[in-house]
Amino acid sequence: MALDASDIRILIINGSPRANSNTAPFVQRAAEGVRALGGEAVVYNIAGKRYEHCRESCKAYHTKTGNCVIDDDLHDLANQWIRSDGIIYAVPLFHMGMPSAMNAIITRLGAIIFSQTNGKVPRLLKVGGAIVQGNTHYGGQEVVMEYLNSHLLLMNCVPVTSDMPEAYIGTGAQVANDGAIHREEEVLENAYMLGVRVTELAKIIRCGTLALGDQLPPEYSYDRQRTFSPPAGARPAT
Repeated sequence: MALDASDIRILIINGSPRANSNTAPFVQRAAEGVRALGGEAVVYNIAGKRYEHCRESCKAYHTKTGNCVIDDDLHDLANQWIRSDGIIYAVPLFHMGMPSAMNAIITRLGAIIFSQTNGKVPRLLKVGGAIVQGNTHYGGQEVVMEYLNSHLLLMNCVPVTSDMPEAYIGTGAQVANDGAIHREEEVLENAYMLGVRVTELAKIIRCGTLALGDQLPPEYSYDRQRTFSPPAGARPAT
């Protein structure tokens, strides 16, 4: 059997609600790392988009349709997420946590998939990693990285980090209000290597699942081309 991992697709989510944010340089370097290994880097910016908070009152609808009842931009992002072999989350620190839009995205995506699969999430095996930047060195970067890694595990995905010793759970960075990056060369290299690591492991997983084929249980098979969409007449987010 010929194994082909040439179409590896890595989604890099810029979780800053601001255009031209301090998160952007890290997204760019991670994308360069993905492309260095021949992967496709898909950059998705949440700035300018709408994500309403999870209502957690529509489990029956999730179970029946595999969609969310809220009409906002989550559906487009969910389509990108399910089609990708790897996910890199790049976020700024807001009050020692993520921006509220990123919390809404992760919560609602998890609610949809958990409900549709009756709590037994397929072995998605998407490779993922975290980049977190804030204005201070001890502003909560590790708290958010641990949360994002836990989210990946909860979704039956595989979290990885950069090869650099400073990035043992993800790429954490300090960026001043004027955009100056503390230890710029080092942390940008960490972001680059995270792109490399996510891409190379995604290739290994793709080749492994192709080689094993029918030997794997059905939990390893899922519809990567499924479409998330709001119901007709859904109430738009305000």
